Amino acid sequence: MGQVAARIAGRMTPVGDQVMAQGQGAAECVANAHAGRGHAKEESGDWEGAIADFTAAIALDPRHADADVSRGLLKAGMGDRQGASKDFDQAIAIHPNDGKAYWNRGVSKSILGDKIEGCLDYRKASELGELKAASHLVSVRGAWCRALV
Repeated sequence: MGQVAARIAGRMTPVGDQVMAQGQGAAECVANAHAGRGHAKEESGDWEGAIADFTAAIALDPRHADADVSRGLLKAGMGDRQGASKDFDQAIAIHPNDGKAYWNRGVSKSILGDKIEGCLDYRKASELGELKAASHLVSVRGAWCRALV
């Protein structure tokens, strides 16, 4: 059932690959299908449709951190940095070791003017192995962050 639901979305998600092995319920299967379809819509340029699918995935499975991060990235790309930060907050609450979520929240916070919190997120992301954060912190562009904290 899990693989079938994820394939209906047009693409297997990393979570979708493990649905049957983990014995997840119908809500999780449908959430994974929405997330998979959201990724497909994102790739085709339908960002609003992708956001709707990620939102549906989160409604069905509030612990779907991949959907939170993906929706946050799209919101950020559309200029909604506040909404993006909230999605990254939720992803971090679910998976506190997700360097990608910290990195992206740091970018959003920095753009919103909260440089210190952004810098702290960059540092946490780097500690968690997020390569973008590590290279940013040692680059000329990251000098402001090194000076702040």
